[in-house]
Amino acid sequence: MPDLSFRHLCCLTAAILLILSSSTATTDVPVCEATDAPEICMAKATAAKVRQKGSTSTPTASKQDKESHPPECSLYFAPSTIPNAGWGIFTAKDLKRDELLGGSLEAAADLILPIMDSYKTYPYRGNQRFLPWLAYVWPSKSGEFYGSTKRAFPEIEAGQFKVDEGLSNAGDLIRFYDMTEYGKPKLPRINAITPGLALQMNSHEEWDNVFFEYDHEKGHSYGQVFMVEDQLGIDYHDDDEEDDESGFNGNHFSHERRSWYSHKGLGALRDIEAGSELFLHYGDKYHKHLEKQRTTAKDFLTLDDYMEVLDFSQLNTEFDKRWLLNTTSMTLRNDENASFAVREPKLGAKFRTVEEHTEPPDYGTDPPKRDLKWLQEHGVCVDQLFAAESGIEEAGKGAFAKYGFSKGEVVSHAPLLHLKRDDMNIYKVIEEIKPDQEEATERLDFDTIEAKELMINYCFGHKDSEILLFPYSPMVNYINHDGENPNTAIRWTNGSKEYFAMHPIDVLEQHGGTLRMEYVALRDIAPEEEITIDYGPEWAEAWKKYQVARMQGNEVSFRHEIRVPDGFYPDNWLNKSVTYELAPNKDLEAGELQPLVWKHNGKPFTRFAHRVGLPKGISKRFLEYSTDIGVIPTYSKLLKNRILGSDEWYVWNATTNSTGENAGQWFAQRYKSDVWHFNMHYISAWDETARRNFLGEVGRAGFDDVLDGIGNYFGLDNMTCFHLSYMGVSECEKSFTHTDVYATGDVSYNMIWPLQLVEGSKPELNLQSDDANIVVAYKYEYDTAVLMGDWGYHYTSAIDGYTGDEMRVVVGMYCGQMDKRNAKMYAHLYDGEDPAPFMGQFEEPFEYHWSKGNPPKHRMSRL
Repeated sequence: MPDLSFRHLCCLTAAILLILSSSTATTDVPVCEATDAPEICMAKATAAKVRQKGSTSTPTASKQDKESHPPECSLYFAPSTIPNAGWGIFTAKDLKRDELLGGSLEAAADLILPIMDSYKTYPYRGNQRFLPWLAYVWPSKSGEFYGSTKRAFPEIEAGQFKVDEGLSNAGDLIRFYDMTEYGKPKLPRINAITPGLALQMNSHEEWDNVFFEYDHEKGHSYGQVFMVEDQLGIDYHDDDEEDDESGFNGNHFSHERRSWYSHKGLGALRDIEAGSELFLHYGDKYHKHLEKQRTTAKDFLTLDDYMEVLDFSQLNTEFDKRWLLNTTSMTLRNDENASFAVREPKLGAKFRTVEEHTEPPDYGTDPPKRDLKWLQEHGVCVDQLFAAESGIEEAGKGAFAKYGFSKGEVVSHAPLLHLKRDDMNIYKVIEEIKPDQEEATERLDFDTIEAKELMINYCFGHKDSEILLFPYSPMVNYINHDGENPNTAIRWTNGSKEYFAMHPIDVLEQHGGTLRMEYVALRDIAPEEEITIDYGPEWAEAWKKYQVARMQGNEVSFRHEIRVPDGFYPDNWLNKSVTYELAPNKDLEAGELQPLVWKHNGKPFTRFAHRVGLPKGISKRFLEYSTDIGVIPTYSKLLKNRILGSDEWYVWNATTNSTGENAGQWFAQRYKSDVWHFNMHYISAWDETARRNFLGEVGRAGFDDVLDGIGNYFGLDNMTCFHLSYMGVSECEKSFTHTDVYATGDVSYNMIWPLQLVEGSKPELNLQSDDANIVVAYKYEYDTAVLMGDWGYHYTSAIDGYTGDEMRVVVGMYCGQMDKRNAKMYAHLYDGEDPAPFMGQFEEPFEYHWSKGNPPKHRMSRL
């Protein structure tokens, strides 16, 4: 019967049961709605898988769970003995060295799936630097999914990147190779996911007691051998890296319908006592990276932290900033002046760890154990299925019951990984080499989907939802399809109900393991009977079309998720976009602030970014002023003629064209552009006449009201605008992620507002979320500023290059509360790579431009 034929594809095991509509057995066992499910299993569990921070409370298994524990169960999935490690795997029986888990190869071996596309992260697609589910993929090399292009996106400090990368840094131990052309001296390594015990186990550098493939002579884990057969052939990239780091260069895919391969099982590295947690060693790279996170990860450093480590005696003086400069003409730096270099403050000591909980706990020498009764009370058995050849035509292997199950009994539990549907697309990669560019730039052609990941065949989904669910539990991915008389169906665990009200984006952001489902017997199931579920009519129809195409001799691929039953996905997950977007902006009065929030849930995108209203017409007024003193004409020359080289700068005397008055001295500097194509220049005041002229013009344009609004909004005592500049750009391939102000006590801000924009251009500024994992593009608005606070990371968005005389010019103003406590930190910020000279403003008496109550003597407009 054609619809019985196989989930063939990796139609991942477990599936969904279309339930209810065709079989009388289904009417007694509701499977579609969480509200229909009895009180089961992990009601209190919000556990996270291995590497994720999880609940410290101890979940308790429900009555139905306990009844599903066979007396001979040998493996339990239960809360880990490691604090904040989620759940782990425990043995309920003594194990001898080299003994396979579950007692046999059929019970210990599980599926291996290749992940063929390395272009899944930002900036190739989406807004996320790292997708949570990729933390469960064994990479061909560490950091594989950050893209293969050198400097794929601006890097940030490790301490600010708060997303768990999991196995992304575990590529040195368990290795998966493609043996399509077996016998070649160098086999390409592939990325792979193993959705069984290997993903449910935790890892501990001292306690590892389980092997994943074992070489008895060498006495250590040596990895996997895996074959991907591509009927069209695969173009392998043989690079100059060492063998253990070799891998694919680009996207590759197979026409196979399912994964034919499984690993050879997991077993005991040594004798293990019953009740012990089982630990799989992820490799030295993983543990070194984890140790680095423990010793460097911290909350944002505070002002007090910097006061302890910075040597402020090394700050430049105002004289230092001006020496050897010819300020009377527009002459470029000569060879003599080229030796000028700004001295950076030296660190007096290494940054200390701020959060004490990041320090590794003292585990002692012996791995911890759980009592068997405790495991039965708080855990679930994962030793109830084994793999063998299926009796279903073309199905390959199937999952079989070790023991008999009664109708309504839980056959297996499965934590779930949450994926975007787009994650399964493999897009065409286009390489471009621009003039004077040594390395090719890679981008994706989103109009051309070359293939889909084999993994989609093992995912559950709904045609109207962007969410795909991938179960990882022993043997469940071998469960085959039966559209007429399935003996099992899926349902949610009670602990998963909290997800139903979430927007799909919020669901996708969760780490795997917190959302779970279970497989429930629709009728009595005999020992050694094959377990089946209904993959749904859409899958069955796609399978029939695939079979017809094959019979006609066509070379086709089968890629289709398992269809969840109607009512299984909550309505909130259907017909919703998973694209990160900021909420629509509202009109703001001068000095009115609005946090940047997400469109999908209304929560702040970051605590570091706000919109602030400016006086109406200020962008136009200040553009006219900037043109009058020669700044805009200077930009036209700098950006069009590219007079300056990377990091070069000069100083010139400016005159107000309308009155002929002295407008002071100004300097222009081209930002470093020796790494990427980057034509951006920075212009700022060089002498006191120019500085006061700039401040006075801003104040007279109505900025007193803006500072009053900001000061009152954040509860400040005073504000000083200590740095004012222009930024103009005509080309930007990439730029560096940076923060303009930091560690000032959360009392300083950079206000960026536009004078001249290019009509029809894309958003110009990329902003970064607090955990550094989400990047969203912000579109500048006339008469409105974006306000970036302490640790507000951002960078200039990539542009292809404006045409003709097109350019973008914005104003940046650094303003903040200044006092004895933070003045030196402001000086440190100000004494950066640019030659801005006004160091005296950080000494008492301070020049305030606003203070509480907004008295006239402290208003900017008085200047």
